[in-house]
Amino acid sequence: MDKCIDYFDQAINLEQDPLKKADYAYKTAAILFSKKQLSKAKQYALKSISLDGNNGKPYILIANMYASSPNWSDEAALNKCTYFAVIDKLQKAKSVDPSVAEEANKLIGTYAAHTPKDADLFFLSLKKGDSVTIGGWIGETTTIR
Repeated sequence: MDKCIDYFDQAINLEQDPLKKADYAYKTAAILFSKKQLSKAKQYALKSISLDGNNGKPYILIANMYASSPNWSDEAALNKCTYFAVIDKLQKAKSVDPSVAEEANKLIGTYAAHTPKDADLFFLSLKKGDSVTIGGWIGETTTIR
């Protein structure tokens, strides 16, 4: 696996075309995600985005990474807030790349069912419109809706 990633790194560094570099970074992220190396996979997905900001696939990949590992707190309702960050990435995917809108909308429908209920958030003194920072390897701030 390490050797495979080394070869992808070489390909990214040697390639002149930014769109091809972005594709290589995306493919590396997908491989790392399949091996559950989420933090490193996210780095490559973000690299892909920085090279090609009009491709929604890396955003969808990050959303799926977040959804695969939502537990970062001892509080179940906070863990469910991870799905707001998932939805954020999916919304971004379809805003930059209309060709992924159908897939993003389908995933939004799936993941929206996992968000916390208002009553669960009430006991944490949280409500719609509040910001929450998702901990762990995700490290993103999202808005409760």
